[in-house]
Amino acid sequence: MSQKERIHKRIVESRIIAVIREKNPDNVPQLIEGLRDAGITSIEITLTTPDAVELIGYYAKQEDLLVGVGSLFHLDDAQQAFAAGAQFYASPCLDPLLIATAHEADCVAIPGGLTPNELYTAWKLGADLVKVFPMPENGEAYLRSLLGPMPNLPLAPSGGITDRTGGKLLQAGATVLNVGSWLTPMRETVEHRVEETRRRGKLLVENVQQWKDNQG
Repeated sequence: MSQKERIHKRIVESRIIAVIREKNPDNVPQLIEGLRDAGITSIEITLTTPDAVELIGYYAKQEDLLVGVGSLFHLDDAQQAFAAGAQFYASPCLDPLLIATAHEADCVAIPGGLTPNELYTAWKLGADLVKVFPMPENGEAYLRSLLGPMPNLPLAPSGGITDRTGGKLLQAGATVLNVGSWLTPMRETVEHRVEETRRRGKLLVENVQQWKDNQG
């Protein structure tokens, strides 16, 4: 099994990618510990976070975590992130060059799209997962409508995912949940944020586990 296959397997088995988008990079270590405590170990650090590449390089060395780069648009940024140790990338848009660059690094590619044509094109170009962004208001119905004629699309919805919607989206056919600001809500102190991140993370993990158990 290649490195890319192992990364993909771990992401799909966990069903959750936590997205960290922070203005203050000093908050990132504590938030990652909160996610880790909750049992969430696939973590995307967006390039809109200062010092993102350095943070990716540090956490990618920790074997219990899978760490990827998010909000990726440019080849130079991709090369730096993969050289630092990023194991996957996610982007709201589709760029064939970024898919190829990820695969050259033996890493997972998660480009984005919204329309059936965008999502299908990303998959045909080799995307390992396809990020659905921005999510429509009725995400479950939209996933079902996409997967009816295209059941093999490996969709990773992004936006509006909580402990109440996660299992429903998986039931509708999502392969992985890409979960952002709901997991790391703003609070009066970083300590309170981490506490809430840990609490919400555990609820989401329980929700996903219930869905897995129902699969039988």
